[in-house]
Amino acid sequence: MQTHPTQVDARHVSLALCGVAAFLNIYTPQPLLSDLAHHFGMAPATTTSCISATTLGIAMAAPFAGSLSDRLGRKRVIVLATALLALPTLLCAFSPSFQVFVALRFVQGLLIPAIFSAASAYIGDEFSRQELPSKIGIYVSGTTFGALLGRLLPGWCAVEWGWSGAFAASSAVTLLLAFLIHLGLPIEQSSLKAHGRSTGCAVRTLMRDARLVTTLLVGSGLLFSQVAIFSGVSLFLAAPPYQFGPRAISSIYIVFLVGVVAAPVCSRWVPWVSHRTVIGGALCGSAFGIALTQLPSLPMLIVGLVLFSTGIFVCQAITNSYLNSIVHQDRALAIGFYLSCYYLGGTLGALAPGALWERFHWPGISGLALLVTVVTALVAWHGWKPVAQQGAH
Repeated sequence: MQTHPTQVDARHVSLALCGVAAFLNIYTPQPLLSDLAHHFGMAPATTTSCISATTLGIAMAAPFAGSLSDRLGRKRVIVLATALLALPTLLCAFSPSFQVFVALRFVQGLLIPAIFSAASAYIGDEFSRQELPSKIGIYVSGTTFGALLGRLLPGWCAVEWGWSGAFAASSAVTLLLAFLIHLGLPIEQSSLKAHGRSTGCAVRTLMRDARLVTTLLVGSGLLFSQVAIFSGVSLFLAAPPYQFGPRAISSIYIVFLVGVVAAPVCSRWVPWVSHRTVIGGALCGSAFGIALTQLPSLPMLIVGLVLFSTGIFVCQAITNSYLNSIVHQDRALAIGFYLSCYYLGGTLGALAPGALWERFHWPGISGLALLVTVVTALVAWHGWKPVAQQGAH
């Protein structure tokens, strides 16, 4: 599809903003776990359920979100879902109990898949297969920055206005993102075609593709490891000997910035090397990073987190690129299933630190994440078949 250069530039920025909007509110509580535990009178390890509530909501809503954008349009769904997301985010700041807080976090999770699925389908529909890796790399850079901002902003705001002020600030930023995406993202040019077959028939066809099933497993493993590591490290740094506060803990997530650069750069390698070669190398780097975090040194912990997070974000870009390359029909439905499995892995990854912390502490959490990372690499290596590079669709 040919596009005027200025329009391409606008799309690049807008695609990145879609990624920011999708990830901004998912992990807001991570640097605030100790503050939330103190406010609600709970053990810090048990507060990780407010993260799993959101990822569970995403996993439940994701299969249905794709069909919504098929009917209403990609851009319309992205803007509307982002604007609506600001409301439960703001209400979190006024939660009278932890149960209400978790319920509102679940509502956030129900809205977020609409952004993910519509943005991913927009990219798959509007760009040729040759352009997909670079465009998805831009989008994943946005998700990486959103994941960073969603942790930095709460930690810094909490110092001045408490954890409730952090959620109010996140709500305001979410509303601003909806406005900016509305202004900058062009309306999709590809027509939304309703296929004559039923959803059940489409699901059966999709699930017969072994490459897609492998991709679902890979996505689940990626988010499990990421959420387990960064929820666990929040507990680790808040405890002796470090005893970091929210601002210091949130600053650790600056390691994500390397992934902002690495994701689009590594995505450009796909036309020359296979998807599985890139993801295999990236996961080896992530595994080595986890190993470094076992050393009794804060600088080595940070280096390890840089390697781990960079590898994971590169893998997310490559996995999204591979998914869009192998699915040509019912793409929104396939993306919905991918997101459901992806965030089911994230839900389990959020629960793992709470289950392992009291007995095994950081070595137990990071050891489990390492095991899942290695298994994910093996699954991708054996299950992903090469994809021929073709022209525009």
